[in-house]
Amino acid sequence: MFNKSTLEFGIDSDWSKVNQVINEKINYINSFEYNLSTKWQLKWNKKTQLSLKYRHSGYQVNSIEKSQSSEDTFSINFDSRFLKNIIFKTDFTTHFVKDFSENFQNYTLQNFI
Repeated sequence: MFNKSTLEFGIDSDWSKVNQVINEKINYINSFEYNLSTKWQLKWNKKTQLSLKYRHSGYQVNSIEKSQSSEDTFSINFDSRFLKNIIFKTDFTTHFVKDFSENFQNYTLQNFI
């Protein structure tokens, strides 16, 4: 019934240090960004596949004040080919964001092709 199923994990991180001079005053800024992700892909046959994805991103800035933000993203993608050259694609993605001001937002993107 199923041809192939794959599971992927990913970890990315970036760290930077900046010394900024404004009006002869030195500001030290350290920032750290990280991403954790996982993806499960299921191929029913050569023409149809389904993917589920999750990604957590975090960003932290240390300067005069310490601030941070984060985002969680959930995605579902479905692709199918039928009648020789007709391709149906859809994806549904929901984002949950906590910004630097500790405000929470969420939004959803949907695409049909």
